Amino acid sequence: MKAIWLSLIPVFLLGACQPQPAPTLSITAIHPAEETPVPTRVQTEVSIATIPLTTSTLAPNPTPSPTPTRLPGEPLFLPGTPIPLSQIPISLDNLEQVDLLARWGTGIPEKLGFSADGSLLGVETSSARYLFETSNFTQVPIDLSILEEIFSEPGPSYEISYDNCTTTPCDQADVLRDGEKVGQMRVSGTFAVSQDGSLAAGELFNGQIIELWIYDLTTGEPLISIDTSAKDADGQPIPCFHKVNYIEFSPDKNSLVAACQGGAAYLFRVSDGALLQTFRPAEGQIGGISFSPDSTLLISESEGMLVWRVADGELLFDLTETHNIPGAYIYGKDFSPDGKYLAVAQSNGIVQVYDMTNGSLAHVLLEGTPDGGTLDLSPDGDMLATVAGGLVQLRSVVDGSLLSSAQIPGYPFEINHIRFSPDGRVLALSGKTGVDIWTVPDEPEAELPYQGWIKVTPHPYDMAFHPDGDKLLVLSEIGIQSFNLENLASAGTIELPAELWDTTVSRDGEEVTVEIAGVWDIDVSPDGGAVAVALPGELRVLSYPNGKTLFSEGLDGQVERVLFSPDGSALLVSVSNLDFTDTNYILYSTRDWSVLKRVPETIALGTFQVFSPDSQILVTRADERIVLRRAEDAMGLVEMEAHAGFLMDLVFSQDGTLMASIGSNGTISIWGIP
Repeated sequence: MKAIWLSLIPVFLLGACQPQPAPTLSITAIHPAEETPVPTRVQTEVSIATIPLTTSTLAPNPTPSPTPTRLPGEPLFLPGTPIPLSQIPISLDNLEQVDLLARWGTGIPEKLGFSADGSLLGVETSSARYLFETSNFTQVPIDLSILEEIFSEPGPSYEISYDNCTTTPCDQADVLRDGEKVGQMRVSGTFAVSQDGSLAAGELFNGQIIELWIYDLTTGEPLISIDTSAKDADGQPIPCFHKVNYIEFSPDKNSLVAACQGGAAYLFRVSDGALLQTFRPAEGQIGGISFSPDSTLLISESEGMLVWRVADGELLFDLTETHNIPGAYIYGKDFSPDGKYLAVAQSNGIVQVYDMTNGSLAHVLLEGTPDGGTLDLSPDGDMLATVAGGLVQLRSVVDGSLLSSAQIPGYPFEINHIRFSPDGRVLALSGKTGVDIWTVPDEPEAELPYQGWIKVTPHPYDMAFHPDGDKLLVLSEIGIQSFNLENLASAGTIELPAELWDTTVSRDGEEVTVEIAGVWDIDVSPDGGAVAVALPGELRVLSYPNGKTLFSEGLDGQVERVLFSPDGSALLVSVSNLDFTDTNYILYSTRDWSVLKRVPETIALGTFQVFSPDSQILVTRADERIVLRRAEDAMGLVEMEAHAGFLMDLVFSQDGTLMASIGSNGTISIWGIP
């Protein structure tokens, strides 16, 4: 069966677990029905955005939110269904009772494919499996045998072996099919094999130009070589002098398309190597190419997704507007056997179906998943803040329904944290260039009012609200900058000496000067009177707001994490060695800054730690697992499988009854005592 196996792209590790990919919880529309203004960042100025919660109406028939069949070991999630929220605070006495209450988000797409007769479309994500009937793209019950058939390997696997090469460029590269040699060809880079396995094509750089060689794998003989120094139909040289990015045979084997590093793709006739068409996008470099089953259409990916007619090279449809969600990538696509539909899976969890007869977006099958790697619970525990598809979203903790959203100006960019202010009236998002601020209304509104943007140069490392709720503290190489939340104006800066970026540490008994750019972490004491700063080779605690040093200690390595306990009695510090292979943990008393506990190196806490509101529990991560520990000695008590992916962020509700976590697979989990 033909199926698309989707390759996972790297996802940025954000917030306390930095380091980028990118994937909404409830997407009901993709492209705007009318153009809507996006808030413009103006430093310390108020800019109210007019951004609708949904941005268009699907045509022709929106698909209901599907019910997934869970993967083994994965709990069922039902967005929009009330969950059994607990009123019992999580404590040392009931840790073993903590359980998963709900999971939201479709997860990251991993497999996508139509059945042989085109009647069904199967989708598998990192969280669940889905099956859709293609007459109207409604969900149908899962049939595992059908899914196995859809997701079976599409055919033999081909690769090139250079083991027998004696020349440069290689004249005797072996073509392997499922590990067995089926022929030889001249090739030095990108290659492709026709769907029936009879033809192979590869690029060969001979030191001056790129050639394309086509071979008959049934006889092992070369058929033709194509000199890419020729001119295209417009008289322009084909810019393949350095690299061919992609090669693809048409299903009928009559033509071959090569996407060159210069930005365009070129269609050659297989029989004689003649250049037939040039496909040149207006912007960007082609990042992927594929033919329709009948060889009449060509799909190219660049800054957008374009549909070309093969016969004359005409651009038929530009799908960029409907598929291009900020920060998202195309993970895979597949044509229905009759070529009528094109299914596209994106990194934000959205799966779209296009009608190739007119280029329209026919259906959105999956609603998407968060892609920012960070989340926060409102102080009252009623709302959850996430980032998804270039939007800041507020969702109901009770049922996951979308309450408010707003576009993020300038997205995509690397995101660090999203956090509520102590009174829940302000939402802050820190990223690569500064901090965006929204006002949280008393009653849910479709659009989240945008308050403004705080520019931080060169960029913020961390941020923290002052417990009084009137200021935001931002850490950068300049120092600790304070901003009034009422007008976003500067409220002063505690400067940090520049020489701290070059620090002397002891390594193997020798003094070594190490250059470590920047500072990593800050935390504000619960009473607001002190700020702990993680510096290269030093822990420093400063009085706020005057910046007087209350305590400092040189530490051997990079101080990565500082965390006050909620009761203010202790400060947890994590320190990594120069190679970041080992981390030490020190628990200080804030009364006299004496060491309460040095956690043994055998207990790997990582750089991710969160205290429970009662200061008795320390939460850490171990890859995809959550580890609940006794705070006083870091003893691990309970481990829980959290996500089918790396645990990115975790927060407690203020009353301690709930935990919310987000994984690198984009799913959100709600934890509590059932």
